[in-house]
Amino acid sequence: FFERHRSASVRWLLDRPVSNSGRLRGLIEEQVEGRRPKWTVELSDHTDRRLRESSAVVATADSAVLDRCKAWINLARHVVEERIPAAWIVDLSGNSGASGAL
Repeated sequence: FFERHRSASVRWLLDRPVSNSGRLRGLIEEQVEGRRPKWTVELSDHTDRRLRESSAVVATADSAVLDRCKAWINLARHVVEERIPAAWIVDLSGNSGASGAL
């Protein structure tokens, strides 16, 4: 997805206090070693705040972050639509377009 859409870089922010976040970081780093665009994985004690204040496009399912960040993308939906074309997607939002989303 990130290669096809010419992302300059990909940065993962994981909540340090969450159990196994360090282990998840290691697993992600193993999978993306040497990929382009460059991927970084960080553990943070203030992940939500950093996402809300970021000028980068944010991909999260956390509504408190989505309501306050500058730009966001529904990454899960894009990946499912591109990689699983036969997936049955039900729009429960009530609107046909996603306002505010990229």
